[in-house]
Amino acid sequence: MLALGLLCAALPILAEGDASGETKEDWMAVVKSTAAGSINLRTGPTARSESLGLIRPGTQLKVLKVLEKWTLVDAGGKSGYMYSDYLDFYVDGRPTENPYVAEVVAATGTTTAVVASASSSSVAGPEITWPKTESTAMYVSTENGKGLNLRARPETGSTLLNTYAVGTAVTVLHRKGDWAYVKVGRRYGFMMLKFLSTEKPKDPDPIGTAVVQHPWGSFVNLRSSRTTEDNSNVIAQLPTGTTVEVYSRDMWYTKVRWSGQTGWIVTKYLNFN
Repeated sequence: MLALGLLCAALPILAEGDASGETKEDWMAVVKSTAAGSINLRTGPTARSESLGLIRPGTQLKVLKVLEKWTLVDAGGKSGYMYSDYLDFYVDGRPTENPYVAEVVAATGTTTAVVASASSSSVAGPEITWPKTESTAMYVSTENGKGLNLRARPETGSTLLNTYAVGTAVTVLHRKGDWAYVKVGRRYGFMMLKFLSTEKPKDPDPIGTAVVQHPWGSFVNLRSSRTTEDNSNVIAQLPTGTTVEVYSRDMWYTKVRWSGQTGWIVTKYLNFN
């Protein structure tokens, strides 16, 4: 199969958008190095779509449009889809999260969240542009003590990007109606404003302690939300033998506090006192 990629020797230079306006200015992607080696460029945003060729790790690509799990790219004049998990993204010369929801600050000071329709494989997708009017530190503070969802759009039914525990610090960039456009770590998205507070919630008293116990004697991830789908929610790595305070537990996850940080650990990796 034809190999389309050309290896990049240095930090990639961002591609400019063309006159049609289809591309996103200052957006680019670089193919990651994986055990699979070269990655397929496909005719459509599914694993069953026909392959147009293989692209080698390190290849610089122009980003044309970002869907929920796939990215439409230009690879040396040939456009096609690549699975987003195999790409590293750059915006304005800076590494960034998958730009399904990402911040681009233009000279006007506008913050743009680029969001593609999760229910459609169409290349076209709506854009949400909210002005960056503030940079306010706030905290997740839900009434029921459960986590707060970060969503791709200011709608309760939109794509769920992650869930963050009570006490998680966020930066509010803009408020509109019931929603806030926020930054959490390196992620950007929308949270319901009524579940954010300028005062950090007080932690309840712990119900006990536990000791980290990995079967291989290595570390265990402390996460900001109850999911292990990827590592974007990892806030610390705790070595075997570390003692943590326990606040709640079930058969899957345990809410703990360690060194001033509150999060979740997979229950099977804890030895309870």
